[in-house]
Amino acid sequence: RDRKSGKLKGHTDNYIPISLDGPDSLKNQLIPVTLQQVSGDHVEGCALS
Repeated sequence: RDRKSGKLKGHTDNYIPISLDGPDSLKNQLIPVTLQQVSGDHVEGCALS
């Protein structure tokens, strides 16, 4: 998790840094994510259900 925002941090399969809201159960998992917006040096997204 990012200490500042509290969001989960990870990377896409193309190594693009991404952050998203979600439970700790998503840690160390490969999940489908919708990319929503570029924010500085990373992309923000949300997990698909």
